[in-house]
Amino acid sequence: DGNGRVGRLLMNGMFLRERLPPAIIRADRKRVYLKSLEEAQLSENLAPLEDFLCDSLFEGFKILEE
Repeated sequence: DGNGRVGRLLMNGMFLRERLPPAIIRADRKRVYLKSLEEAQLSENLAPLEDFLCDSLFEGFKILEE
């Protein structure tokens, strides 16, 4: 339905506005992303999602360095 794509687009827009790279969510890590997102939504435990997004931002920095 596109809600996930729109949400990721908005999230990356906010990162770019703060002069951060976009979060890179690789296909092989999508399952981890979805699980951490679900945990944040259902149990309000944001730590796994925060960790995942930090790792994804580092991926963005790596691409910028190349």
